Amino acid sequence: MTTLNEPADVVLKRGKQPPAEIIRLLVFHVADCAYALPVTDVSEIISLAEVTRPPVCPPFLRGFVNISGTPLPVISVRGLFDLSEVPCGRYSPLLLLRADKRRLALLVDRVSRIVAVSTGSVAPLSADHSLNNCVTGILRLEGSNVLLLSAARILLEEEHASLAALEEAEQGRLRSLEAATP
Repeated sequence: MTTLNEPADVVLKRGKQPPAEIIRLLVFHVADCAYALPVTDVSEIISLAEVTRPPVCPPFLRGFVNISGTPLPVISVRGLFDLSEVPCGRYSPLLLLRADKRRLALLVDRVSRIVAVSTGSVAPLSADHSLNNCVTGILRLEGSNVLLLSAARILLEEEHASLAALEEAEQGRLRSLEAATP
């Protein structure tokens, strides 16, 4: 009998698999596809606020939202994956990510749920077979495929560099607005 307190090497010596780790995923949708992120990578879900769009910006950047005086880049998942854009509504969801390099907001079509799955139920996907190199695995939920994304790999290095310059310009714009406000 395997108990949860047994070390993994003891379980493996008996020829049994160790208990799989359970991960919680936030499932969301863009176009006709379901995606997921580990809930640990998402700090908050908010409704789309007023977005300021710089005159020149990459297709994946919807613009910036002002979160407590800090410009937060809004990344359109549709733009990132080269899908046709749709008009946003008042309640279009933004997923605020906890990213290593910078905070980002992902604009998605809808958020559906949080699920708990075993890591063994996620089929790994190699980087050369994924969208923008950010899909790390695929899993089946209720008969549908769900692509597991990596928050750290949502943007390529070149995209991060482009965002940094635009973010600095937007921060300057916000500072000048604050200075002009009595």
